[in-house]
Amino acid sequence: MRNTGFIIFALLLMTCATLSPQIPGKLDPARLSLEELYPVVPFKGKTAQHIRFSPDDRYLTFLWNKYNEAGTDLYIYDTTTKTLTKITSLELMREFDPPEDYESFTKKWEQKQREDAVRQQMFFAQRDYLMGMDVDLERFEREELDALRLELKKEREK
Repeated sequence: MRNTGFIIFALLLMTCATLSPQIPGKLDPARLSLEELYPVVPFKGKTAQHIRFSPDDRYLTFLWNKYNEAGTDLYIYDTTTKTLTKITSLELMREFDPPEDYESFTKKWEQKQREDAVRQQMFFAQRDYLMGMDVDLERFEREELDALRLELKKEREK
């Protein structure tokens, strides 16, 4: 009997239970904020898609992105051994994609990771500032201007 809903729920529950918040420091319930409840980088990913059982009902395959990044990966869950295996990854697919596609994707992904990290830092800095802490909010503007100056310098050197 195929109980897809239960298995998906169990998979997501197992994953969520093993993930720990990525917020630095300890959470103080008295200071809990929206930024801590809804971070820029989520703690869990998208819902599994294209879920299929094997003809013998032993394996469950699905596309999933557990960290809510671009794209999805193929996973296989073995209902007998209760193991989850990730079949695809950026590195595995590298040999099938043209090098320029891989490099372009990697650069865009790294840039997005940096931007998300800065946005998360800005959220916490703004929260701390509004709570009366001594925070240098202009630091973000200075860092952005420094990055633009460096980029312009590199362009001129070409």
